Amino acid sequence: MALVFAGASVYALAQYWRQAQTRPAPADWDAAGEYLRSKAARDDVVAVLPFFAERARQISGDLNLIFSRSLEKEDLSIYRNLYAVSLFGEHDRAKDRFPPEWRAAGSHRFGKIEVITYALPPPLRVTMDLVDQADKADVWMETPRGKVDCRRWGVRHGCSGSESWNYVGPTSLNIDEKPRRCLWAHPVTGETKVVQWKNVEMGSRLLGYAGLSRTAVTMGGMPVQLTVESDGEKIASVTVLNESRIFPFDVDTGKLLGKRATLTFRVTTPHDGGRHFCFAGEIRAPAEAPATGAPGAQP
Repeated sequence: MALVFAGASVYALAQYWRQAQTRPAPADWDAAGEYLRSKAARDDVVAVLPFFAERARQISGDLNLIFSRSLEKEDLSIYRNLYAVSLFGEHDRAKDRFPPEWRAAGSHRFGKIEVITYALPPPLRVTMDLVDQADKADVWMETPRGKVDCRRWGVRHGCSGSESWNYVGPTSLNIDEKPRRCLWAHPVTGETKVVQWKNVEMGSRLLGYAGLSRTAVTMGGMPVQLTVESDGEKIASVTVLNESRIFPFDVDTGKLLGKRATLTFRVTTPHDGGRHFCFAGEIRAPAEAPATGAPGAQP
């Protein structure tokens, strides 16, 4: 046991020494920050590799900034360019997992920090955020007794006079080890919770996710089903399991681009015990062309 402990100590010291030799100096961070603030636009995004390099927050100003364990899985469709800030050679280990449509457009080194620029596919603009439009929705319960309307109080829709959790409204839940802004829509056993927006201008994509809070997953319980309809036609269905992660949906609505439709979300579960559930969604449409000379511009 003593030998194992000694070996582990030596390894830890070696790793600490190696990291100390490769850790960027404050001047490296300052130079990288100045570069990013001069190049990145409001429709660009800065990603930090590895994800735990929190020092990036201090040098990025008001730029869009993400920290992710799996950058290739992130939804970057609203951004025009990606600036990957790489430490400890992390970009070299991650780049083979990047989607092929991310086109490398140059790199700059600032001491022990490398900034790699990627031109992303033509971005989409958000034309409607469901969470922002919670007060515009109609909400009701479909019960064995028939339809029961939920009463709106500000941005919330109360669906029961006695159960404080039975409502629909904006919230923030810890779903996958991070706070997620979404619409609380706790399901009810034997009933269907319906959230509907009428006269919605459709875009080319409807993206969103659903999930359970970390507390709910710890408690355990049954799956929750989210069904999405456009003018009564089912366009997506998501089964949310008792797991600490988001369950995404991404619907191609290109044939509806510019048209008006009624969007309906239905929430059900076999048993509602501990089902702290929420969902979020955005309608997105093609953005205008990039400025001439920008990394994402077409020749």
